[in-house]
Amino acid sequence: MRRLQALLAVAILALLAAVPAFAWEWVYGPPNTWDQAFRRVTPVVNCPTEGPGYIAVGTFDQFGVNPEVYVVYTPLAGGPPVWEMTYDVQAQGFEDEGIAIVEVPGGFVFLSNTRKPGTPWMPALTFIKCSGGVAWSQVYPDALAGQDLRGRDLIRTATGAFPMAPGDLAVAGWWFNGANDDAFLMRTNAAGGLLWNIVHDTGTNEAFHALTEALPAAVVGTADLVAVGRYTNFNGDLQGLAARVNGNNGAIGPLPQCFAHHGIANSREIYNSVTPLRAQQYLGQFAMIGTTSNQAWGDDVWLTRGNPCALAVQSRIGNPAGAAPSSEHGNDLREIFGPVIGPNGGVLGLVGDYAPAGGAYDATYLQVATFNLLPLGATGRLFGDHAGANDIFYSLAEDPAGFPGGRILAGLTEANWEWLGDPRDMYLVHYNPLVAPPPPICEINWSPVGVPLNWPQTFMQPQRRFPAKEFAVHTLEWPQWNPYDLHCP
Repeated sequence: MRRLQALLAVAILALLAAVPAFAWEWVYGPPNTWDQAFRRVTPVVNCPTEGPGYIAVGTFDQFGVNPEVYVVYTPLAGGPPVWEMTYDVQAQGFEDEGIAIVEVPGGFVFLSNTRKPGTPWMPALTFIKCSGGVAWSQVYPDALAGQDLRGRDLIRTATGAFPMAPGDLAVAGWWFNGANDDAFLMRTNAAGGLLWNIVHDTGTNEAFHALTEALPAAVVGTADLVAVGRYTNFNGDLQGLAARVNGNNGAIGPLPQCFAHHGIANSREIYNSVTPLRAQQYLGQFAMIGTTSNQAWGDDVWLTRGNPCALAVQSRIGNPAGAAPSSEHGNDLREIFGPVIGPNGGVLGLVGDYAPAGGAYDATYLQVATFNLLPLGATGRLFGDHAGANDIFYSLAEDPAGFPGGRILAGLTEANWEWLGDPRDMYLVHYNPLVAPPPPICEINWSPVGVPLNWPQTFMQPQRRFPAKEFAVHTLEWPQWNPYDLHCP
C-alpha cells in the first residue's frame, strides 16, 4: 500500500510539473513589518537540488529598526517557499536595502545598499548558494570623498574580452558628489573583484536607475552597456537620461555611444527600466519605460524605443482624454515571446501601478505592440485589493521556455491580508494572460489609452570621474525564516 501511495504521489507531482498554465499570487513577510520585492525577479533554472521556481529580492523593515535584505525562493506553484531569508550585509545594526538579483552558476548574486545609520550608503554584491547560504559578500564604499554611493540595478553580462569576461557583474546607480547626484557605473568579475567604476557628471543631477547589455546580431569582444535614469537640466526640468557606454571602461565614445536626455520643457520625465529587443526586425534596439508628468495629463506611463542615441518611437499611456485625472507609472518591461504573437512580430509586457484621482494604487500589467508602443487589445490588468491599499509591481520576468506565456510579477502590497496589522508584504504573482486565472487571483480589467509622441532628444558631453573605491569582504549574518500567506483568502 505504501509503495502504491508513493507511486501515486510521484505520478501526481509529475502531472502537476507538466502543466505550465498555472496562475497564482502570494504575499510573503511576517506580521507588523514592511516587506517588498524590488528589481529583477528571476526564474530559477540552475538549482537542481532545490528545484525550479522563482527568486525575488527586496527589503525587510521592522519600522526603520535594522532593515535587512529579504530574499524569497518560491517553487513553480508558489505557496510555501523553498526558503526565505533576511541578510544583514555588514553587521547587526546596519541598514540594508535589497535592490536586484541575478542567477549565476551555483546560486545567485544580489545587489544591496548598506550603511551604518548616519553614515554614507555604499553598494554591496553578495553571492548566495542555491540553499541560501552566503559564499561571499563585497562592499564598495566611496573612499575618496566619503559620500553616498547607491546601486539601483544589476546585470550579469553575456560578453567580455579579457580582462572583462562573460559572467561579469555590472551595476548602475548614482554617486552624491557633495552637491549633486552623478550617474554611476561599475563592473566586477564573477567573484565581485572590481574591474572599473566611473561617474558621469554634467554639472546638475544625473542618476542611473536601470542597466542592460547591448547585444547586436554579432558581438566581438565586450558589448556596450546601456543605462537609463533621470537628469535635471539647467532650467530645472526633470528629463529621462539614457546612455550607451563602452563595456570595457564605462567611457563614452563615438556613435552609437552617447549620453543624452529625452523629454519636453515644463514636464517631468524619468526612466525606470530598459531592455534589449531580440525580435529580428528590432535587433540592436532597446525599449525604455518610465513616467511622464505634466499638468495636462498628470502621471502617465512613458515608453520609448530605438537606440538611446536615436529614438524611433515614443508614446505615453494613461487615462483617456477628458476622463477624470488618474496616475499611471511604468516600472519595468520585458520583450514577450512564447505563444504570444503581436503586430510586426513584437510584444512588450509592462508593469507598474495605477490610481484613480485621489485613490490608492493597484499593481498593473499591460502588453503593448513593439512597433508603435501602444496598448494591445484588452491586455491590461489590475492586481491587488482594489480598495484603500497600495499595490505596486516593480519588476517582471518571462518564464523559461518550458512555461510559455507565463510571467512572474513582483512588488509590494499594503493590503492587510492577514488581519494582523501587517502594513506591507512582498507581493508575487504568476500570471498567464492566455489562461483564465483560477481563484483566488484578484484581477480586474484595465484599459488605458496610448498617445504617440515626438519629443526631442539632446546630446551631452559629461565629465568623467573615477571615484576611488575600497574593496572589503564581509560575512552575512542573522538569517531569519518568515511566514507566508495566501493572497485574497
